Amino acid sequence: MPNQLPAFFFSNSSSLPMPQRVLNENFAPSSPAYQPLTYSLATQEQSNWCWAAVTCAINDFYPSKNHFTQCDLVSRVLQRACCNAPNQCDEPWYLDRALYMTAHYSGMYSGRVSKEYLHDMINIQRRPVCMQIEWNGGDIGHVVTIIGISPSGVLYIADPHFQYVNCLYDTFPDDYQGTGGRWLYSFETV
Repeated sequence: MPNQLPAFFFSNSSSLPMPQRVLNENFAPSSPAYQPLTYSLATQEQSNWCWAAVTCAINDFYPSKNHFTQCDLVSRVLQRACCNAPNQCDEPWYLDRALYMTAHYSGMYSGRVSKEYLHDMINIQRRPVCMQIEWNGGDIGHVVTIIGISPSGVLYIADPHFQYVNCLYDTFPDDYQGTGGRWLYSFETV
């Protein structure tokens, strides 16, 4: 339903500038004083829609009058109707541009960010950090949201494909999901 999208989705410009659900018991933090962000995970509806799922979940995390589905977002981004035949729109896209279009983009960094940065953004400012993985072997990649980091360096990840996952900061994403990869970009959200 395109009428549910924010008004700026309907601008005449064809170019874009570059730029709460409870966790299960197996996802509990290691310290009673530590708490990951309350974040409603969106499962990607198509194999290449991790960017759309993450963008919709980020939009739902922040107070917003606008709610939209993954197919609403993909339809606007690809500028064609995708909700009736979503498999025909199963394409990768840029997370930074999708976050920008929904007014949740705050910045982008190349590569891995520090534990201190994640602690500040997530534990102090209470803002999730998204990141892009470049899979080993040349696959296109994947985006996830980091919703927590413990004092011992355990990352709490909301993954639109693999659900909620715990990983060590020092080895993520080198050994992630058996394939592993490289931490390509980090995205600040607002």
